Amino acid sequence: NSDGDYLTYEFSGNKRMSNRWSLAASFSVMKSWFNGNEYPEAQSRNTIRTNQYPVAPNDLISTDGKGRFVFTVWSAKVLGTVELPYQMRLAATVREQSGIPYGRTFDATLNYGTVRVLAEPMGTYRQRNVVIADLRLEKVFSLAGPLQASGALDVFNLMDANAEERVS
Repeated sequence: NSDGDYLTYEFSGNKRMSNRWSLAASFSVMKSWFNGNEYPEAQSRNTIRTNQYPVAPNDLISTDGKGRFVFTVWSAKVLGTVELPYQMRLAATVREQSGIPYGRTFDATLNYGTVRVLAEPMGTYRQRNVVIADLRLEKVFSLAGPLQASGALDVFNLMDANAEERVS
């Protein structure tokens, strides 16, 4: 019984475009009972155990008793748009997500080889939060008849975020 389980709560709100502006925001929190390799998007690959699933008693140390790592991650996002004069539009997006959780490990040499063991539960520590801010300025041009064209200038990662992605 070593399947992963995930419980997510998400809250969101939306202010539709009126009075020349709109806003959308969301927040989600996810609690995970995680084995290692079945959910690579949210957590870096399992580098603790040799196998994905627990196969030895040492694989159960600092887990939920079934060999699953228990931790919580969260993310928040705000998107806003403002219509400016001269058929221009300014849009901004700010996203923040919790850093990847980890627990310290140690390598133990046993009678069957060297194994990596969690010294404390996953989620005892966490990498820095990741904050990304993007801006877009868009201008609409009227062409012949009902035709229109638009040009956009995007600035990605405005604050030059460069959070860690792995623990070694």
